[in-house]
Amino acid sequence: MGSTPMTSPRRSLGSHARTLAVAMALPAACVPPSASPDDAPLTPPFAVSDHFSPTGYMGDGTTIGVVNMLANACPSRAPGAVGDCYQVTYVPPNPTANGWAGVYWQYPGNNWGGYPGHTVEPGATHAAVYAMGANGGEPVTFKVGGIAVGDATQRYHDSISASAAPVTLTTQWQAFTVDFKGASYDQVLGGFAWIVNLPAPGSGSPSTQPIVFYLDGITWSP
Repeated sequence: MGSTPMTSPRRSLGSHARTLAVAMALPAACVPPSASPDDAPLTPPFAVSDHFSPTGYMGDGTTIGVVNMLANACPSRAPGAVGDCYQVTYVPPNPTANGWAGVYWQYPGNNWGGYPGHTVEPGATHAAVYAMGANGGEPVTFKVGGIAVGDATQRYHDSISASAAPVTLTTQWQAFTVDFKGASYDQVLGGFAWIVNLPAPGSGSPSTQPIVFYLDGITWSP
C-alpha cells in the first residue's frame, strides 16, 4: 500500500486528509474543483481522520522536516481499526529548540482559532486510539481539543480540552483513550492530538535519537 506524506503547517493544505496528497501533486491548472465542504454536524461514533486533518504541527514540529507523518504506512493495522493509520517520525534537532513536538488533527486544516470548528453532536464520552512504537519505550501523550482556549486574540476556541496521562509504547498495538465523559462540547477545532516530550538532558536516552511510532483507529465514541 502506498504512503501519503503529511505536510507541515507552513504549506497550503486542504481541509480533508484523504484529498491532501492528490491536490498537492497536481499542477494548479489541473486541480479539480473542491468537493462540498465537510461542515455538517458530526454524530459519534466517527473516525477522526474522516473529518479532521493532521495539520497542526507544534513545538519542534513547526520546523519543516523535524516531524514527518505518513498516512497508511503502518506495518500492520490494529484490530478492527477504522480511518487512516499513521507512521510518525520525530527527529529532534540538535540542539533541541523546544524539547517537545506534537500534531493536532484540525478542522478546517491549519485552524488555530481563525475559523469555526466542527459541530459535534452530544453523545461522545471519549476519544480512542491504537498506538505502537517502532522500538518500544516511546513516550506519548494524547489529547482532545484545547486549541485557542483562553486566547482572547482568536475569534474561535475549542469547546473542549481533555488530556490523558502520558503513556509508554510497546512494539504491540495497545488501545488508549482520552476520557471526557460528562464534558459539554459543541465547536471542535482540534479533534485529536499527540505530544512527545523529550527526556531531560542527562536523564538517560539521548534526546536527539529519532522517535518512531504508529497511530491507528482514532475515533470519537460514546
